[in-house]
Amino acid sequence: MKKLCLVLLAIVLLALFSSVADAGINAPDLIVRKVIVYPTSAVNVVYVPADGSFVKVGFTFMVANYGTMTAQKSGTKVTLILPNGSKQDFGVYRTNALAPLQSYMWPINNPAPGQIINFAMAGTNTLLVCADALNQVQEGQEGNNCAKAFFNVKVK
Repeated sequence: MKKLCLVLLAIVLLALFSSVADAGINAPDLIVRKVIVYPTSAVNVVYVPADGSFVKVGFTFMVANYGTMTAQKSGTKVTLILPNGSKQDFGVYRTNALAPLQSYMWPINNPAPGQIINFAMAGTNTLLVCADALNQVQEGQEGNNCAKAFFNVKVK
């Protein structure tokens, strides 16, 4: 009976630890790093005209795989959160497969015509960037997929 209990305990522990390894240790881990908004001044301020006209603001970001396995292609979502809490989605950007410790920096130098941000409101704005936004990659850690950049908008 004692041997049977030890065998059952060993089976349970093996199953428990192998599922932990599959879920966390041997898995991709996508994160967003270096979210940058521009043009901004040295103190992260975007100046806009007093007439409420549109202002083009560009952004770039880096997606990295800090896991131990290759992450298949996925989508990275970019959202602007205005000072009043309203959101403007800028779409989901395709991220190619990333090997462990590989990263990709988005070369977005100028916003596309659909990416013109209207800053009718002054105040602190937030650019939220989330890797694997459509949950296409089974990761070891899902809680570290997003990063933010804060910048202020001031009317001239």
